[in-house]
Amino acid sequence: MLRCAALALAVVHCLLVDHFVPIGAVFRPMPLQGVDYDLHIAQVWRVVDALTRWGKTWLYDVHLLAGQPEGTIMDSGSKGWELWTFALSRFGVHKAIAFNSFVLLVMLAGPLLLYAAARSLRLPTSASLLAAAMASTLWFFDSYVHWIWFIGMVSWAGAACLGTLTLAQFLAWLERGSARSAISFALCLSVGLLIHPYTFFALAPALTTAYVMHARALSKPRHAVVAACVLCAIAVNAYWLQTAYTHWHYIQNSAFFAQAAPEHLVCDALDLLCSGTDTGVIGARTGFRFLYFALAVSWFALRWRKRDLRHLPLLVGVAAPYAYAYFGGFVPGLQQTQPYRQIAPAVLLSVIPAAACVDSVWREHTFRGLPTALKTLLVVLGLALAQSLVTSQVLYFLPKLLPEPKPLSDGSPNPLNVYGFLMHPSGLAHVTYAVPHDPRLEHPGTSVVIDWLEHNAQPGTRVLVEYGVLGERLAWRTNFEIIGGFLERNLTHAHANYFRQHKDGPASPAELQHYLDTFGITWVISDRPDFEQVPERLERVQIAPNLFVYRSRRPISLFLRGSGILRASENRIEVSGSSSGETLVLSYHFHEALRCKPDCRVEREASDIDRVGFIRIPAPHPSKLVVWNSYQAW
Repeated sequence: MLRCAALALAVVHCLLVDHFVPIGAVFRPMPLQGVDYDLHIAQVWRVVDALTRWGKTWLYDVHLLAGQPEGTIMDSGSKGWELWTFALSRFGVHKAIAFNSFVLLVMLAGPLLLYAAARSLRLPTSASLLAAAMASTLWFFDSYVHWIWFIGMVSWAGAACLGTLTLAQFLAWLERGSARSAISFALCLSVGLLIHPYTFFALAPALTTAYVMHARALSKPRHAVVAACVLCAIAVNAYWLQTAYTHWHYIQNSAFFAQAAPEHLVCDALDLLCSGTDTGVIGARTGFRFLYFALAVSWFALRWRKRDLRHLPLLVGVAAPYAYAYFGGFVPGLQQTQPYRQIAPAVLLSVIPAAACVDSVWREHTFRGLPTALKTLLVVLGLALAQSLVTSQVLYFLPKLLPEPKPLSDGSPNPLNVYGFLMHPSGLAHVTYAVPHDPRLEHPGTSVVIDWLEHNAQPGTRVLVEYGVLGERLAWRTNFEIIGGFLERNLTHAHANYFRQHKDGPASPAELQHYLDTFGITWVISDRPDFEQVPERLERVQIAPNLFVYRSRRPISLFLRGSGILRASENRIEVSGSSSGETLVLSYHFHEALRCKPDCRVEREASDIDRVGFIRIPAPHPSKLVVWNSYQAW
């Protein structure tokens, strides 16, 4: 019976995975694209390139933001993804397929990790399977859990699942002291932090609680085991922590998305979308979340009544991330970790006590002695709950299963969609939140702009791009130098983006002219009217019906001072034909690791519109020289 249940769960989960992330798309030599996926593609591509060519985990990337260090801080949530892609590509797997397979791995592993965690905590097989099934429903039909892997926060989704096993292995080791549990805990903690460092905030309260509860009973060797596990996790992650530390002076504000607020609790409880920036641009669907939360609370209450405090770390493991998500905004500094994202580990961990609650009720025959009338009422209420969950939660994510409303009696289309809301003027009623993303979710003309630029612009040309996804896609897919991309990038280099500098309003014509000249912009992709202010500098070019770009009317130089021929690629900028007696200033960001050869040096040139500063090569210098990443800045 249990084997049949396990098989059924595996089949249903795999079918849903294939529905939302088609296997054919995973094994196609094209990376999965859309919103954050494009950001992570660019990060992974650059780090794989750095590992392959230089044996380093970061590089000076000339293709984005006039030169910026990729693989340092912004990609802290992609480290595991990068290493996975690099490892598979070294074994001959196509880079795109290697990238995609990480997504598939996370999609398939969720319920397995929850099952393993439940078994580690000695839940019966039936309850463990129930926990895995609950995790599967959350994975696809809870709005925020669905949102994070849909939008591209795949690493966080995987880390949230692995975090449950990490805590379970630690609790198992404290209880039984087996070497296997200690090794598993060390591996899970190390890999979890490698996949996403914010796992620390989800796990720290529960792990600390468990350790403090058992501290007096632990022998010195067992205290040493705990220390060894922590040191193992630090050692595994030391390579990127050291790189992040040396670049920390470039860090900027990260508190743009997934911010905590008490009102989010009310909105979530009522299935209301109140802040897409924080809770995801997706219809709020939290029915399964709060059902499992209620069951978990019931189970904890039963343990408390029996004075059983063994499960206090599990209670803290659920409660602390919930507190982060809704009240973390009151804790100074926690905003920088995007605290609402902690909803994911909270709801996933809650399925273990929820499943234990259902299992205990079933095993203790709680309903056997109830009056028939009360049993009937409970059955009716259960059916009503099931109907509500299927119609309001499940079917929202499976719009292809729903019929379109029939036309009205006069033949005109029904103004309401199948969900009972007014139709979008475009006729779009809903989309499937699947990967790769529906093209209708992207900025109109994205593919047209990319194709047109590839056929009409010179490689290495500077392109200013307003739209984040388009900018990131151009950066990883083409050989242009992009000023744009993800607007909220948390490095100082992001302020090179005109749309970051002037997000609240246009620059004056003089300021705009100065900006375009400083950053050597040849092409502009934007719908903002700002660029109509400088017709002597930019001309409007129609590339398709109702689709325009701007092109510089005069040749552009990336020499801010001096002249010559310039050629830039990752970690290297070559200059030839320059005047030896003239100081050179290049429109590329300064970095402490950059060096110049032969017989020249790199200095920082301050700028009134750029916080990082540019590369200055003081005279005298050879007419032909190379600026390169020495990896020896510190």
